[in-house]
Amino acid sequence: MTTNILTHQIEGKAPLELLPENMDAKFLNSIAEHLSKWRRGALTSTKQRVELEEFSQRWGTIVLPAYHSGLAEAMYDERNCILTVLIVMGELDYLVQQEIVSRELSCRTYGPKDMFDRERLRFSVPHFVSTFFEYNGMKPFANEQVRTAMCTSVERFLNDYLADQNSDKPAVTM
Repeated sequence: MTTNILTHQIEGKAPLELLPENMDAKFLNSIAEHLSKWRRGALTSTKQRVELEEFSQRWGTIVLPAYHSGLAEAMYDERNCILTVLIVMGELDYLVQQEIVSRELSCRTYGPKDMFDRERLRFSVPHFVSTFFEYNGMKPFANEQVRTAMCTSVERFLNDYLADQNSDKPAVTM
């Protein structure tokens, strides 16, 4: 299954349909596999990497307006677009992994309050940023100072866009 097929599968769906809890197992596992490879730096094809980033961006453009409008607006701002996509990828990765665990345990391990949690994202996104540097040939420049600066940028971004996250979320039951 290619990421083009993944993107095609989400077109025309409502945000609620795109939450991992509502995805069929094959689709969920495919997304998990692609995100896992991306996170580990194991996507050797630039085309696969770009397609996965585009899929994540498309998923975000559908889901974010319903669950976090402030972050949705940031996705369309060229100054914040890349960072927003990386945040969306981090969130999608978290939600997919939690849904897989939930299904294995037959017990929900996450809920709507967990979506786009500022503290969790603050710790997970810097890894995605480092992976992004690696994929784009900037790993030699991503020394400790650059990663620290990026972490600071991530924190500022999350504080700006997720500051009042609870007031922006609809009451959705999972």
